[in-house]
Amino acid sequence: MTNELSDYEFNVRVVAGQNSITYKMAGIAASIIPFYLREVEKKLVKEIELRRVADSKHLGAVGDKLILNVQCLKVITVGQDSQFGPSYLHRLVDSAGNLVIWFSSNSYNNLKPGVQYTVKATVKKHDVRDGVNQTVVTRLTTISAEELQDMELKAARKAAREAKKTAKTSESNPT
Repeated sequence: MTNELSDYEFNVRVVAGQNSITYKMAGIAASIIPFYLREVEKKLVKEIELRRVADSKHLGAVGDKLILNVQCLKVITVGQDSQFGPSYLHRLVDSAGNLVIWFSSNSYNNLKPGVQYTVKATVKKHDVRDGVNQTVVTRLTTISAEELQDMELKAARKAAREAKKTAKTSESNPT
């Protein structure tokens, strides 16, 4: 497998291999150290991120609706040259270290890296990438504290109705 270099990386390699540099090469030569530091930082961030989600488990079953507390790790723009415009891949992690992936086509839906969110989403599929389990979700929306409280109240009312219904059924059909 060949490692394809960008034009900039190729030029850096050429300039770094010279015994001396010309005035034209000075800009590229000056950028070598910051470029190197950025690459090292990217590698360290990726290693830290992989360690954080190394024990990731799949969440729910396909089709399940989940409510999760997550932190956005990264937003990656993909398919910029697509006829439909760019899409955005969101890498999220919950408090247990489970990795959640969400694709969005609207930039106004983007979550901000480093920020905690409470979200509602539907499990689309379970996947494994780079040896890490990840849950791919769709229809992700953020939930405010008030909305979460309302949802919990509705769920409690529904559970009470179901319990009451079960009690009535058992009273009318004693076995």
